Amino acid sequence: MFLNRFDYKFDFMSKRRLAVALSTVLMLISLLSIALQGLVLGLDFTSGTLVEVGYSQPADIDKIRSTLRENVKSQKTIL
Repeated sequence: MFLNRFDYKFDFMSKRRLAVALSTVLMLISLLSIALQGLVLGLDFTSGTLVEVGYSQPADIDKIRSTLRENVKSQKTIL
């Protein structure tokens, strides 16, 4: 009853070709983007761990990196 109160009519089927064309264009753009750029996997997909550390004074980045490289056994990337 309530749905019939407002007699809206929209011809979805007449717009099907436009919808298919738009969907096809968007899929082609997506596939082209993946082909050109590749998948850029973030930390959540590479099973890594991100550790952010703050210092009250300026830190010697090179010393920190060398210490981490010496002491971390299974390192992948230390930035």
